[in-house]
Amino acid sequence: MLSEETLLVVDGYNIIHQWACFQKSKLLSLEDARDHLISLLAELKAATRTRILVVFDGQGPVGDDAEIQGVRVKYSPKGKTADSIIEKISKEKGKKESVVVATSDGMIQQQILGYGALRVSARELEKYWENMTKQQEKARRLRNGSSKKLSGQIPKGLEQKLRDTFTD
Repeated sequence: MLSEETLLVVDGYNIIHQWACFQKSKLLSLEDARDHLISLLAELKAATRTRILVVFDGQGPVGDDAEIQGVRVKYSPKGKTADSIIEKISKEKGKKESVVVATSDGMIQQQILGYGALRVSARELEKYWENMTKQQEKARRLRNGSSKKLSGQIPKGLEQKLRDTFTD
């Protein structure tokens, strides 16, 4: 689904309101939730090398455009919505390059499909992210455990025979 050639456009607040990790932590302020989402998207970017743009409604603390942890962050200017920015990007780039929009907003989904962009729901992106992190954790455990697995598990007599065989 995601690759270096893909531009993933994320409807920031839509994702925050849909993902379970944000629902469980109601104590997060909106600013903390945005920061946390950007961190999660940075992990996704690192794993997939996908170009990621997250769009939020309203003026933000970082100005119009910023790059945080390798993720482009855009806030809609006064009088515009994140939806209108997502639609504009989809219209400009959807037929020329691979654009995937992550949102569960049905109206945006319909609009961007007409521009040639693909859609993924908030839940589908969440599952994709969860599976990716599980695979990374599994690979990390295998790497860390592989050097320890044989250590102390080979019977002493067999260990010596192997040493003798391969050192001659």
